[in-house]
Amino acid sequence: MVENIKLRFIPETHELACHPLYLTVLVKSCTKPREGSLRENVIRQVYKELHDTMQAAVSERAARALVQLAVELELLDKKDLHWTAKGHVINEVSADPGTINNRFKQLNLKLGETGKPFRHVSLRLLPKEQIAYLKYFLDADGAFLIHFLRELGPSFSFDNKRQREFLENGGIEKIFEKVADEYLSHVFDIEPRHELNQLLKRVRKGYDKHVRLHKFIPRMEILVDLGILDKVVNENVCYQSALTKNHSSTEIFLDQFNDPKKLDDILSVDGDFFERAAKIYHLQYAKADLNRDYQLLQKEIVKSYESVRDETFRLAHLDAIMDLVCITSLTSSRKLCEWKDVKKIVEKMHKESEKDIRFHVNDWGVISYVAISESYIKEVA
Repeated sequence: MVENIKLRFIPETHELACHPLYLTVLVKSCTKPREGSLRENVIRQVYKELHDTMQAAVSERAARALVQLAVELELLDKKDLHWTAKGHVINEVSADPGTINNRFKQLNLKLGETGKPFRHVSLRLLPKEQIAYLKYFLDADGAFLIHFLRELGPSFSFDNKRQREFLENGGIEKIFEKVADEYLSHVFDIEPRHELNQLLKRVRKGYDKHVRLHKFIPRMEILVDLGILDKVVNENVCYQSALTKNHSSTEIFLDQFNDPKKLDDILSVDGDFFERAAKIYHLQYAKADLNRDYQLLQKEIVKSYESVRDETFRLAHLDAIMDLVCITSLTSSRKLCEWKDVKKIVEKMHKESEKDIRFHVNDWGVISYVAISESYIKEVA
């Protein structure tokens, strides 16, 4: 019997809450690292920031869906909406709010000159952002995304006509049905099985055309911003597989992530997500040598720790540190390391200087946090 399998699909999305950059704005400008906020206040604030300040095509309902999406992706705590470890990572790998705001200003100026609607815009992410968001979308919606891209095929072109045919023929419902059936074959706990059966019950009734769009457009736009798809805009919008060095990004994606059931292992502490991400984004790298590259990784760990630690208790979530070190090492130093490698370096640092490197457990007694002394940081830096 297989237990504790995470269900990786997001059942509810919104057509206008469709860009990861919107989530970045939500994290950086509308929520806080450790202080909680009322959901209605956050919804109003992100709507004002995106709609009023940045003139993005976002409704109040979309702003509400965006906040829920951030919770589903585990960027924000589901109760208090403060940053999680993933939220800290997004804050660190993304541009500052002023730069993001200027980007929206330039986009709106261009749209004003061409007369095209905002939905024709692509908000492609930076390499660091792409890797982080790819990981977090796979963790939350990976089963759907894998079946979705498998259904579209490695070298597809989706114009308005084909999109309409796909949706009218129940393409979205069929993907959800495949996801649910696949999970039901190896998930045996009562609560997730109930969730899966409820999903099946809903999709077999069929969605109306508006609901289908709300589930189709966000996935397409997210995959465009992640660099997996391209969006070609003429009179209408056409989605197609991105080509890098004459290779289909969709095909590479499906080579690296071909089975939703394997995501539990790939995204685990012992997984190899970052090597797979490097192949998708054609990043040249050398695998980190934990002896030869010890000082390089040690400095990166300390730097990441300083960027996400709590000011009062000096605690930082190990998950955030491990993601930041892996992402930065790959994109800046072209050194490939996985969570298990960073974990070994942190454990070595602790072994060599126990009084300066202290571990702390979460509410379930699992080591999840680290505190590093100021003297140790000065010495390493």
